[in-house]
Amino acid sequence: MEDLRALLLRCKEDLARRDFEALSRDFERVSRLRPEELTLDEAWEVLTLLEELVAEAAALKEACARGLSGVEEIQRTLRPFLHQLRYLLLRFG
Repeated sequence: MEDLRALLLRCKEDLARRDFEALSRDFERVSRLRPEELTLDEAWEVLTLLEELVAEAAALKEACARGLSGVEEIQRTLRPFLHQLRYLLLRFG
């Protein structure tokens, strides 16, 4: 979980710096992680952090529509991970 937490914090930093290439790479790394290895508490925390990050990215896109074309890619990349995480939380939570 520490690696995942560090990766999510790096995603927040990428977003704050508007470093969309780094953000996309970091979200790609997140999407390759295995949510079934998380504890229930970790899964809820990760889901919350990821949803916050995606929401922040979406808000930034709205504010800077021309400057941010990568949010769709981030959401597309994360969609399978988020669906799997939600399924596991519904099943075991």
